[in-house]
Amino acid sequence: MDQYPVAVIALLITLATSPAALAGEAVDAEAAARFHGTWTYAGGETEDQARMDAIDAAAAEVIPLARKIVRGQIGKATTPSPTYEIDVDGDQITVTSDKIDEPTTTSLDGTPVTLKNGASLSRTLDGDTIVIRLDQPRAWSEGRWRLGSDGDTLIVEVAIGSKHMPKDVEYSLTYTRD
Repeated sequence: MDQYPVAVIALLITLATSPAALAGEAVDAEAAARFHGTWTYAGGETEDQARMDAIDAAAAEVIPLARKIVRGQIGKATTPSPTYEIDVDGDQITVTSDKIDEPTTTSLDGTPVTLKNGASLSRTLDGDTIVIRLDQPRAWSEGRWRLGSDGDTLIVEVAIGSKHMPKDVEYSLTYTRD
């Protein structure tokens, strides 16, 4: 095993253990297509305050001098995107938002892609939920995007962690289909 770079081994493990690979099934294109469309943030002030409260709770666990910095950086990074445009074509999904420089396309089978900033992004369709994983050298995030029972509400549950923070940040956002 010494002759293989750690990144190659990690990629092989990820591919072999993705939900689609473990199930031996292709991505359910019909289930994925239900996410297609334009989604607008509908959470309002109450939901945004809950997001900031979650950040404050995590920041309270770090040394006092770092709290304001942590709150500011995470607060800015997690500001809800006003809209998401989700384009689904078979097992491929492309997401565009006001918060990202360019659309990102991935497979919904969990295969990771490397972004320009070096982060690893994967998206997996798990039943009626898209699980989005972003791994960076100093932090990670996981989003669980699921449709409400009406099919026109998108609930985005987010967890963010870092080896520099003793507590993860967890919150949820609500979007409606245009």
